[in-house]
Amino acid sequence: MTTPPNFRLKVRAVEQICIFELTCDNGIELETQVSYPQKVIVAYQRWRNAYLSFYQSMRAQVKASGGIKVDKSHHSIDLRKQLAQTEAELLSEFHEWLSDGKLLKIRETLSEAVLLLNSAKGSLSSYVDVFLTCYSEELERLPWEAWEIGGQLTSKKMIRLARTPTKMKADTRQNNPRRKTRVLVILGDDTGLDFSREKQAIQSLGWQKFNVTFVGWQGKTSENLKEEVCQAIADKQGWDLLIFMGHSNETKLTGGELAIAPNTGILITELVPFLKEAKRRGLKFALFNSCEGLSIANTLIDTVGLGQVAIMREPIHNQVAEEFLIRFFEEIKNGKDVHEAILMTCEQLKKTCHITYPSGYLVPSLFRHPNTPLCQIPVLDYRPNRRELVTLLIFLLLSLLPTENLLLYPRLWVQAFYRDMTQQIPQTFPPVKLVTIDEETIQRQKIAATKVNPIDRILLAKLLDKLLNYQPKVIGIDYILDRSSAEPQEDLALKKIVRKAVKQKTWVVFAAVQNPMTGRESNVVVAKPELSLKGYVDFTDSVVEQLPADQFCKFACPFSYILALSSELQQESTIPLLSSDFSSQPERYFRDKVVNIAEKTVKNQRASPTIIFIKKYQNKSSLWQQFGQFKPIIDFSIPPEQVYNSIPAWKLLDEQYQASHQLLNSAFQQQIPILAPGGYEEAGVTFGEDTFPIPLPMSYWRKDIHLAIGAEFHAYMIHHWLNRHFVWLIPSGWLVILAALLGKTTTLYFNEQYQFRQILLLTAGYGILSLQLFVSANILLPWLLPSTIYWFYVLPSIQEK
Repeated sequence: MTTPPNFRLKVRAVEQICIFELTCDNGIELETQVSYPQKVIVAYQRWRNAYLSFYQSMRAQVKASGGIKVDKSHHSIDLRKQLAQTEAELLSEFHEWLSDGKLLKIRETLSEAVLLLNSAKGSLSSYVDVFLTCYSEELERLPWEAWEIGGQLTSKKMIRLARTPTKMKADTRQNNPRRKTRVLVILGDDTGLDFSREKQAIQSLGWQKFNVTFVGWQGKTSENLKEEVCQAIADKQGWDLLIFMGHSNETKLTGGELAIAPNTGILITELVPFLKEAKRRGLKFALFNSCEGLSIANTLIDTVGLGQVAIMREPIHNQVAEEFLIRFFEEIKNGKDVHEAILMTCEQLKKTCHITYPSGYLVPSLFRHPNTPLCQIPVLDYRPNRRELVTLLIFLLLSLLPTENLLLYPRLWVQAFYRDMTQQIPQTFPPVKLVTIDEETIQRQKIAATKVNPIDRILLAKLLDKLLNYQPKVIGIDYILDRSSAEPQEDLALKKIVRKAVKQKTWVVFAAVQNPMTGRESNVVVAKPELSLKGYVDFTDSVVEQLPADQFCKFACPFSYILALSSELQQESTIPLLSSDFSSQPERYFRDKVVNIAEKTVKNQRASPTIIFIKKYQNKSSLWQQFGQFKPIIDFSIPPEQVYNSIPAWKLLDEQYQASHQLLNSAFQQQIPILAPGGYEEAGVTFGEDTFPIPLPMSYWRKDIHLAIGAEFHAYMIHHWLNRHFVWLIPSGWLVILAALLGKTTTLYFNEQYQFRQILLLTAGYGILSLQLFVSANILLPWLLPSTIYWFYVLPSIQEK
């Protein structure tokens, strides 16, 4: 990028000549002399008299009221005409003086700089800056901003002129820009003035970019107004822009005077220590929308070290000041730097207000320190910077890794704690009765070590037969029986009990495993598929097992799903019980019959809400699940006693125990008994496969237990199917992106004064919302990753504050 050169132009008056000295940071040095512009000074005095006369008459018209009639015609028109004539004369004399041939080399040098800037492929600025210093008060009052130095340049890039004091010794180092611009507006004495439009314009800047504070005497009776103004200027949070509105005057020795209230003024020299503190805290620009501010600007640049100060060189009418301020803030709000904003504002006043407010565009001036960057309000940019983009990519990667599963159980533990503390525990009847074959059962029944894995079929037959005495509708057997026993009579004994179950219309659901290659289930050797049901017991330990996309239970069906569906169908009195007589049935297999009858009941609108729910979410084929990767999780935040109760198998077989602890027939009819391994070492297809470390959230309820069995997971899934309780996990990646957007928005829009506190409250509020949303709407919003990336985004702005 090309950096345009900066030029210093010094103009000195020595008796009847003026010395022009042009220097540049690239080494150019030019000096020439021209005659003192006496005609220009005289033209300026005539113009100033006409200017004051016109605006004084305008003020009189504004004040006129009641029965006093104002002459709007001849006298006012003459004053306007007189002002227009004297303005034209002043500019004509001024341009004629500056077009002196002795200044040609200076004009050519500046024009060449513009041409070079136009030809450059990239530039950091669209302007060649000229810093003007006048060593004479008469020369300083001339409208140098109207000098068309480059002549009729056709390029959009041009020369812009800023003023500088004769002395500049203060420190001009700048603090880092704030993410939100802080503006202090001092409302001074409003005698004969009306600040309502200016206040409205400033307040309409938008809280997204600006934090505006007003201080002043209006509506107050404070006796310590000077102290209040001083303390406001030196506020610890600092300011970016300082605006003064009211009356002011030039003073030679005290740097100017501001009227902060009627009959109350404060000298600029009195404000210098507080302005220096404000400068140290980030103050970059000051605008004095008041009269005669040349001495104010010189003092603030020289003594305080401000980078830019805008002032009005002449007395200015309130309405002109209003128009200037409103248009100026519109420009800086749209991203213009303060110098360009003043140029654009004056250009608009010249084009659109030359009739209403003649010569108003000639009054504003900008004083700049050459070594400070121009104050510019940053445009809101939602594009992530490099640090934010890298952070987002890292967190998206984390959301795709198994990290989400690692975080799920701690999150559910917190959810269990929240349920317990708020007493929002669903009071449901446990739908599952676990009959567990534990180590004590094996010892009491004297099962040989060789018949523990695979399990003794005679023991299963005994337990199944015992369960049939209580006439349950459905029984699950969580054992893989895909191979024949070494002793055929054992299989025959179990087959006999299965046939007995069929005759009394109890459906038996056997466990199976899926073939990883074909996806089909293993066989069950002790029962024909025409007489029994089966479902695969493979599952992910945190997700409710559903059918694969677009699969219809024909080749594979989850164990918990088919148990829940069978139980609900059996409970429906309007559905005829399926017959084991297959002569009149088109379906060959029992499971096909069960699934088909469920489909028909849903289609004929005879199904219960639970059957409709089971069929609706039987697989992952719905578009919103596939697109969003939403998945129902096992809700371990519910206490196990609301999901299942269990009994060791030996108690079911012990007649003496049964006599003293009667199992109610009704309880078994309402529950789904599942025969399952009870945690002995050999359980599972391979040893120890059916025992798991207890899930962290379950350990909240079962603090004395360290292992869980597979049947407990199936029990939770059955509970969720039958109670229509699906908790949907929103993918972390979605919320990571949303949190990053929110974090970016926070850095751009948040009120810095309360930022840290509000961000803490926002994060905590999101955590509480996610906990309650889990309970009330069955939606799990991940908390850690989204909250962490949110803090990564907002921390730089907090550290900056």
